[in-house]
Amino acid sequence: GASGEGSARVAEVTLRAGQALFIPAGWLHHVTATSPSVSLALTAMPPEFTDFNAFVQDAHANMPFLQDGSDWDGERLAASLTAFVPALLEVLGHNDPQSESDPLREMVDVSYGVETRKELGWPDRLPAVDCPVPSKADAKAARNAAKRVGKRFQGYHEDIRAQYLAPYLDTVLSRVAGGERDPSSIMRVTAGFVEACLLPARMKRTPKSEE
Repeated sequence: GASGEGSARVAEVTLRAGQALFIPAGWLHHVTATSPSVSLALTAMPPEFTDFNAFVQDAHANMPFLQDGSDWDGERLAASLTAFVPALLEVLGHNDPQSESDPLREMVDVSYGVETRKELGWPDRLPAVDCPVPSKADAKAARNAAKRVGKRFQGYHEDIRAQYLAPYLDTVLSRVAGGERDPSSIMRVTAGFVEACLLPARMKRTPKSEE
């Protein structure tokens, strides 16, 4: 039966000899043997898995605006991301930055929410960060790049698209941390950038998208 608190849903089943259970991709699961037994687990990954792993490791593919051959310092990259990420989310139908299901909201309110911040020793309110503004040329290139990346994600099955979009955003946005090596510091800088720069930038774009 289903149990749990809040929005969490937990399903518990008991398998007997000769039975099998299908667990959808991305579902967290735990197995406990109630008696001496032998079990077999088979994993089948969708084609999106292979495509995504190759794509997300290639910075010029996952951030196509970097392909112009010019020099990219941290400030210029962060500035372009303020144009790229909002445009990408709009291409994928995420037009309400205040929605609980918005990918950036989930990042800062759930993945890096209050409980996580306490565990990592972060302050509840992250320090303010500077939000650089892209040049007109860079902003245009970023928006065009967003269309290309969005088209790739639109080719993924709708049921699993969000499972790949979240780690993609984590990967590209972590670049704003520059040469930082400490994982906690990288996540803190990333979350701070989202809160201070990306969410406000998306709020400014919302009226235009609703016209």
